Amino acid sequence: MASGARRRVDQGGDAGQHTTNRRNFFMVASPDGGSFAFLSLQGYILTLYRQSLTPGSDPVQVADIKPPPAMGDAAPQDLMPVLLAWQ
Repeated sequence: MASGARRRVDQGGDAGQHTTNRRNFFMVASPDGGSFAFLSLQGYILTLYRQSLTPGSDPVQVADIKPPPAMGDAAPQDLMPVLLAWQ
């Protein structure tokens, strides 16, 4: 890696650095445009977060999402809830 370059922690980071292996999906803006919500998957745990667009703000956990029941041949881990809009 080039000098001064940084690697995102959720993509592995440097040796000895804490990593989360977290994947974030489906960001949607709030109705007032001041924040957004997104889904975050870590292992088999799917969590809904909200974050302000204010610089330096941290995400706030809203809720853990239970996996959907199996449908036909799809296993529960193959089915992903989707955020379409925030109303």
